[in-house]
Amino acid sequence: MQRLLTATMILMLAFCSMAFSQAAPPPAAPAQDTPATIKQRAEAGDAEAQNKLGMMYALGMGVKRDYVEAAKWFRRAADQGNPDAEVKVAMMYDTGYGMPRDAKAAASWYSKAADHGSIDAQMRMASMYELGQGVPQNTATAVQYYTKAAEKNRTEAYMKLGSIYETGNGNVGRNPRRAAECYSKAAEIGSADAEYKLGHMYEEGLGVPKNTEQAVAWYKRAAQHGSIPAKTTLVNMGRQ
Repeated sequence: MQRLLTATMILMLAFCSMAFSQAAPPPAAPAQDTPATIKQRAEAGDAEAQNKLGMMYALGMGVKRDYVEAAKWFRRAADQGNPDAEVKVAMMYDTGYGMPRDAKAAASWYSKAADHGSIDAQMRMASMYELGQGVPQNTATAVQYYTKAAEKNRTEAYMKLGSIYETGNGNVGRNPRRAAECYSKAAEIGSADAEYKLGHMYEEGLGVPKNTEQAVAWYKRAAQHGSIPAKTTLVNMGRQ
């Protein structure tokens, strides 16, 4: 029961997140938009309305929650090339809500959305290739997808790239210099985890010249941004 509730919460939060994460806003809907008018436009073939109707069914907004109906309308919008709907179809295959769970089908739809510029899809495709879920395990391909998301300033993508290059993973060799570059990019965006990682890189001389003062400076920045490991490290170094 707890597993079902957790999966439901993840799915709902993902839907809510992606509802507001697209780069360009959808076309303005008529001022008198109601569930009935949205459904009317969806049935007439309006992809944005189909996607919106799917969201309404997924979240129970103005209609009774129904994942099967949500999947139906997301699929209709996705078939017209709507990137937001493509991600949602992929998510439903990924989680088994509204349609049978199918990792390969999920990967296929995430791939389409990723090609259409969805950062969420690019991140999920990267993860699937990194772990071998629904696609053959291939860290090099995962790096390609993480790089696409990183180019759009997704902090998590820079951190993933940094981790892969720091330790080496699958068919991607260890490259501390590139790891440091990725952590530096994430730190510029404001990631405390990246600031801590840079501190560690400077302390150990990994990918950058060994420099204790630089390490302390990065640890202090991370600590100021709430990093517990950074605070602990500074205490252990006697530099808090």
